[in-house]
Amino acid sequence: MSAIPSVNLEDFISGDSTRKNKFIKEIGSAFENIGFVALSGHFLSEKLVGDLYSEIKKFFDLPQETKDKYEIEGIGGQRGYTSFGKEHAKGRTEGDLKEFWHFGQYVEDDPKLEKAYP
Repeated sequence: MSAIPSVNLEDFISGDSTRKNKFIKEIGSAFENIGFVALSGHFLSEKLVGDLYSEIKKFFDLPQETKDKYEIEGIGGQRGYTSFGKEHAKGRTEGDLKEFWHFGQYVEDDPKLEKAYP
């Protein structure tokens, strides 16, 4: 892989079925083969993106013991913080050299799901 796969949201919402299908194929392939994708055409202002990166950097610069307080055990990294080595690349046994914060859909309208995925 020489570059992070990139897709443009404008292709998906364009009303053009060829562009929409191309977007669907490319994002599906990126998630299946790489696990992530860069998204353009998302309508977030450059200022907001900059502010988000600034806040994210503040969190990941915290001491490890502080970040660990945000790791939710038992849900496989589906919400909150996940520390280094918790995930593995497909077909590998070594832990990934990454840490991340995982967001998900809100489930407050379903008490059963909310209990499993706070």
